[in-house]
Amino acid sequence: MPRTKVIGVEAEGADLLNRSLLTGHRISVPEPAHFVDGASVTQLGSEVFRLCNELVDDIVVVGQDEICAAVRDCFEDTRAMLEPAGAVAVAGLKKYMSEVAVRPDGTKGNYVVISSDASNIEFDVLRFIADRAAIGEQKEKVFALRMPDRARMFHDMYQAVQPRLVTEFVYRHDPHKDDALVYMSMERAENETSGYDAQGVIDALTPLGVLVMDVTGDEMAKTHSRYLAGGRPGDLPGERIIRFEFPERPGALADFLERLDVGWYLTMLHYRNHGGQVGKVLAGVQMPEAEFGKFDAVIKGLGYTYYDETANPIFTQFMR
Repeated sequence: MPRTKVIGVEAEGADLLNRSLLTGHRISVPEPAHFVDGASVTQLGSEVFRLCNELVDDIVVVGQDEICAAVRDCFEDTRAMLEPAGAVAVAGLKKYMSEVAVRPDGTKGNYVVISSDASNIEFDVLRFIADRAAIGEQKEKVFALRMPDRARMFHDMYQAVQPRLVTEFVYRHDPHKDDALVYMSMERAENETSGYDAQGVIDALTPLGVLVMDVTGDEMAKTHSRYLAGGRPGDLPGERIIRFEFPERPGALADFLERLDVGWYLTMLHYRNHGGQVGKVLAGVQMPEAEFGKFDAVIKGLGYTYYDETANPIFTQFMR
């Protein structure tokens, strides 16, 4: 098969073949990355290295998010679930095709075949895959924002980024600072490319005085920091903590923010779209104590299932 190219695919952190071929000899690592555990070794065998050095034409290295997107692609096409080690070939195909499509020696008119043979997936891994697949498909972006901490700010930001779908807000008020730090995730509009999506968000929010940083490629932000955003402001007079459940549909979060916009101060907001039928929000709202009755009436008037968590020990011990 003289005209057939053989392309190897490896995961970031476990790309021993790629690094060995670049150096010309087998290298070893004390501990490879284990997300693609079926293809993670500390050193290649000598015969494997010899054959790959002779027969493999190129190596594609893919990240975790790209592998997660490939798992979902396979499931949506076949209703079969691959483990990461099986989906890595699909992720490599997508990346390779996107890169060679612009080359004169691209694959137009040729057949491309992948070899995938691993579907021994653990159920607990699905949680991570489901959360990161949209990022891997470049449909979802994660942003870190520094914004003026004032009333109506979340409502104004939500309106500014339309028609994009906001999928996450993470915020906690700090009374000692004039600015607020917020994590916001969103899916791009259908008519946007991935690159334009990030710039479009920056252009939409900058006039509001918001400093925008695209952290979609930052592993620390995606894995840890987004869940630790905010602080413990202490006892804020007149603060009420309410947990809501509402039908998850386009515009549901905007409707929620609009109907709460009656002059009170939003001190906390946590929302994440998990793709289900019910959206869940944890919100803190500060008001004069004399308006507690009015607040209760507004909350009931929303028509959503809600729970008053102001006295919840989790809030008083970890968030106040």
